[in-house]
Amino acid sequence: MLLNIPVAEVEYFDDIESIDDVAKRLGWEDEGQMGVDDMDYYISPEQEFIVHCSNIQVWVENCYDTRLLHYSLSLNLLRELSEYDPCAKSILKEEIAKRLESGCESVINYIHEEFLHEYLTHDEYFQTLLVPEEAELLLKLESFIKTRIPHSFFYPVSYLDAPDTSIVEDRHGISLCLNYSNLDTIPDIVCNFKYLKHLKLRFNKW
Repeated sequence: MLLNIPVAEVEYFDDIESIDDVAKRLGWEDEGQMGVDDMDYYISPEQEFIVHCSNIQVWVENCYDTRLLHYSLSLNLLRELSEYDPCAKSILKEEIAKRLESGCESVINYIHEEFLHEYLTHDEYFQTLLVPEEAELLLKLESFIKTRIPHSFFYPVSYLDAPDTSIVEDRHGISLCLNYSNLDTIPDIVCNFKYLKHLKLRFNKW
């Protein structure tokens, strides 16, 4: 991803902390870059290659600082590097956790689509995806029902109507799926999820 920030509009980006923030502010799209003045910017393939090489060099020189590259590039590069570099593997886990904690739906979707959540342990995943209180409740619920709730079935709110999924919005569980938990009653602990709006549950008794 390449961005063109006009000098006259630099102050518009004073509160920006990463390339991802810049991209969001500019309304960047796959077809091209959209500037704050709604104009497209294009550069030659040669220039694009040089810029990418320069960006990656700076990224490496700054210990894989993911604020310097778009998440789709930095996370994939870290995944490849983690096979050879212990430092990259450590940073990858930290970044996945950080991105889940951000609550950004597009990033969480990307993490699921690329199976990056599998780099975290079961507990680590819930502790970063949910606020601490709800993460603790969920782990207690698992202990009570003696079944692990598949963390790969936890999705952002855009998946609300998808079957067999639990839904998280702003780091709060708003839909909880216990279809495969072999329950015949609703555990009392479920009532402690204050933001819960939907409960998916198939009882063993008819």
